[in-house]
Amino acid sequence: MFDFKLFRIDDSACAQKVGTDSVLLGAWANMDTAKSILDLGCGSGLLSLMAAQRTNANIVGIDIDDQALCQASHNARMSPFRERISFERFDARDFLNLPSGELTQYDAVISNPPYFSERIFSPSAERHTARNQENLSFSDLAQVCARILAPDGLLHLVLPTDKVKLFIAQASLQHLYLSRRCNVVTSAGKPPRLSLLEFQRRNMGAAEWVELTLFDQNGRRTPLHHQLTKDFYLW
Repeated sequence: MFDFKLFRIDDSACAQKVGTDSVLLGAWANMDTAKSILDLGCGSGLLSLMAAQRTNANIVGIDIDDQALCQASHNARMSPFRERISFERFDARDFLNLPSGELTQYDAVISNPPYFSERIFSPSAERHTARNQENLSFSDLAQVCARILAPDGLLHLVLPTDKVKLFIAQASLQHLYLSRRCNVVTSAGKPPRLSLLEFQRRNMGAAEWVELTLFDQNGRRTPLHHQLTKDFYLW
């Protein structure tokens, strides 16, 4: 159970647990003017709830894990944002087969997608599904997002830094272009391990590129880390 300032997340039945990567993404993503948001692979509903706190948008979360959907729905019902969030059992790849007339396009898509391409099997089948590209490849993900993103929409993802080039290549094939990137460094002096990414349909040239260090050499949260997440964490 995780208590945030305005909501609580129970992830006890979810394969993919609440993590720093999702919290950082939910706080960093530019969704301020979005009226409709899709949380792709919603898990416990954390990103949906963070989006609801930050915007006035209507939010839809999709997942293929029934236990996660049940828990996400419960977390939303217990929040102040229950009327603007809904969850559906839906395989993202099915967007590729829907006729254009049946597609809903979203002002923002946000996702902490499966990103382990190696065939390393978790003892939990649900956790394996949540963590591996076997069920949603980068190629599939890029094609899906290209279909459901509104013309001026923004796609937000968090990926391990060593996977970023692979996804950028797939996104460019779908005419989605990197516009912002934030490399996340756990503590001063270490290499980045995660990257927060923003894509859009317009090619704006060189992307805005910054680095975020989470903890200083004494293990304290850095001012930038605090500023980014202060509306969510209970400190």
